[in-house]
Amino acid sequence: MAFSYVHKIPEPAVLIEDGREVLGVVNSVEFGLSSQGNEMATMKVQAVDDDGKVLRTITEHLPFTEKAEWKLNQVIDSLGLAAETGETLEIDEQLLTGQKGRVRIGVDSYTDTSGNLQKVNRIAAWLSSSGAAVAAGCPNCPHRPAEAPWRLLGG
Repeated sequence: MAFSYVHKIPEPAVLIEDGREVLGVVNSVEFGLSSQGNEMATMKVQAVDDDGKVLRTITEHLPFTEKAEWKLNQVIDSLGLAAETGETLEIDEQLLTGQKGRVRIGVDSYTDTSGNLQKVNRIAAWLSSSGAAVAAGCPNCPHRPAEAPWRLLGG
């Protein structure tokens, strides 16, 4: 058995200030189950400044539940993928990977296993795309009604 590995220089561990708005670029997406057993997408999102420099990569979790539907709506709108109200959008890795939207960065604090206070960045909000909201539909993706507010492909 063998595997391939591409060595990468790690991103600098610089904390982005709370409230800063940057471009969020979806670098990769993985579908799976949350710890509660709900379907979810885990996205790696690059936070990119106005000069095009990647500040850091942030992991964003999108659980597919009614309780978290507001977040899914924010992401889809920010990425410019919103379909007409009431229309179902089929979400897969190909659809999300490479998409870009504006995000507001947040800072969370936690105590690590050694008892030290740590701070990490998170995406506090996905910001609405420009007023050319997508009332005309989704030009970059197939979207067709389905039996649920979302439907995972290939699963």
